[in-house]
Amino acid sequence: FCDDADGGRMLAEHLLALGHRRIAVALVEQAYSLSQHARGAAMIDTIRGAGGEAVAWPVPSDMRAGEVVAARVGDTDVTAIMCPTDTAMMDVLDVLRQRGRSVPGDYAVTGYDGFGPLSAPYLGLTTFRQPVEEIGRMSIALLVDKIEGRSSHDSLVSLRGTVVAGRTAGPAAFA
Repeated sequence: FCDDADGGRMLAEHLLALGHRRIAVALVEQAYSLSQHARGAAMIDTIRGAGGEAVAWPVPSDMRAGEVVAARVGDTDVTAIMCPTDTAMMDVLDVLRQRGRSVPGDYAVTGYDGFGPLSAPYLGLTTFRQPVEEIGRMSIALLVDKIEGRSSHDSLVSLRGTVVAGRTAGPAAFA
C-alpha cells in the first residue's frame, strides 16, 4: 500500500516550499475513507508544524469536495487548496473556473493519486503519484512467496510515492 500520510506530508511540503502559508485542506471524514483522511490529517499537521495556517474544510467524501469549495472559496484568504484525490481536484478546478479564478494565479490546487487518465502530462496536474505498479509487483511477489511456502505470515509493506510538480501549483502571490 502507499503510505498516505507520507504523501500528504510531501505535498504539503511542496506547497510550503512555494511560499504558501495559509492553505485549505479538504479533509475527508474518516468513516468514509481511512486513507483519504490520513492524507488530509498529515497535510494539516505538516502545514501547522512548519508554522503555516492549515484551514480544514471538512468534506463527507472526495466526491463532495467541489461543493464544499464552492461554498467557501472567496470567503477566505487561502492561497492553496489541497484535495484528497485527483478527481476531487478536477471538481475544484471546475468550481474555480466557473468563479473566474485562475490556477495557479489565484490559487494553487493539488490532488492525490497520480494514475489513470488524470496523470497525463498534458493536463499538468500537481499531485502525488502512488507507486501503483510497484504495489502490484510487491503484492504478487508476497502472494507467490506465501503460496510456495517461503512465507507463512501476512506482510504489510508501505511504499512511498512521489510529488508531481504540475502546472496547478505555483509560487504564492504576495500582497
